[in-house]
Amino acid sequence: MYAPPRFPSKHRFVLAATLMAALVVPGASSAGSAAGVDNGLKLAFLYNFSKFVRWPEHALPVDAERFVLCVHGDPYLLADMRAALGTKQAQGRAITLVDTARGDDPRGCHILFVTEPSEESAGQLLGRVRDAAVLTVGENETFTDRGIIGLYSDGQRLRFAVNLGAAGRAGLELNARLLDLAKVVSDE
Repeated sequence: MYAPPRFPSKHRFVLAATLMAALVVPGASSAGSAAGVDNGLKLAFLYNFSKFVRWPEHALPVDAERFVLCVHGDPYLLADMRAALGTKQAQGRAITLVDTARGDDPRGCHILFVTEPSEESAGQLLGRVRDAAVLTVGENETFTDRGIIGLYSDGQRLRFAVNLGAAGRAGLELNARLLDLAKVVSDE
């Protein structure tokens, strides 16, 4: 049975403030894709996911110097992330941003954010990291059919769904507080 890791209270506060608050999504009117959501809001979710997931030792060794956040499909989001992240850290390591659309190996990512609208391209990419210790995140609720976390708009709020089966196969442990805020699905 998974025992949720203990996180410092400041991290719990950041998660609660970011994810539980009434996050207004400009222009959203019904459940659907998060593609039209402000990039800053997406980044806030991705950054907070990094704080509430535990990677296996082989994927994030104690002596690792960097935490790799990959984006596939949206160069504007990547540019916004570079500007916003600055010297922020994840898991006590410097964050390195990678554009997997340029051919970088997605198996080297800790978080892989897939914004590619092409189902075929996204499917091939996810096939390469299936069962690897990579937290896959996409821009719609049905992303959990193939990946771990799907961001989606629900009226005026940005929400997320989590596929526990996919997370387990990847060897990732998701904090109970994160799961309390998610729509949980499982493919097991």
